[in-house]
Amino acid sequence: MAYALTDALILMGGYNLSGDLNQVAVNLEAGEETDTTFGDTFHSRPGGQVGDVKMSASGFWQSAASNAPDPVAITALGTAGTLVTVADTSAVGSTAYLLGVHEGKYAVDNTHGSVSAFTLETSGSAGFGVARGKLMLASTLSGSTTGTGYQIGAVTSTQKVYIAIHVTVAGTTADVIIESDDNGSFTSATTRSTTTATTTGGAVVTPVNGPITDDYWRVRVANVTGTFLIAVAVAIK
Repeated sequence: MAYALTDALILMGGYNLSGDLNQVAVNLEAGEETDTTFGDTFHSRPGGQVGDVKMSASGFWQSAASNAPDPVAITALGTAGTLVTVADTSAVGSTAYLLGVHEGKYAVDNTHGSVSAFTLETSGSAGFGVARGKLMLASTLSGSTTGTGYQIGAVTSTQKVYIAIHVTVAGTTADVIIESDDNGSFTSATTRSTTTATTTGGAVVTPVNGPITDDYWRVRVANVTGTFLIAVAVAIK
């Protein structure tokens, strides 16, 4: 069933740009090279070609705040590996896309009597393209918390778990822990990754290799000092 996006979440590094945007697109591409030979009457294409991912966004320009789109886009321009997470809503459990991108274009449109608009365009630069998963945490924290567990799936021997952590407000220190289990009650939880956050920013945690037979996943945040605003998405690819 189709539905209109009204509360999409777009995180870029250590910034939440959602309140400045009214359009976002994630476009996936696969190689189109052919191996057609004499005698073929239709093109044929081998599998396994190099793919690409592009993310574009547009919205309304402002420059006053440190997390406004203008300083964020200017800083990221030409930088490879900027972490972006796009979720269809800001609620935990929403579908989320994890990308590592290179911002190649930023444009501001100023017209007399009109609200200034901007667009930015990015292309994949992190090697893994895009990973589809879930938004697992999006909270202001001043103490330890355990997020909701979700049945994201098991990990085969050829797959990896990708973890996107966006810290948009940083206190002193916080440990972001990813756990898995074979049941939704997490009675025998196994820690798969621990990242200590101390500053604002975004990081894709070093991918966790499969195989992992557990299919339930959750986020815990522990040893928190100060106040943090953290969003975490987890995907298997």
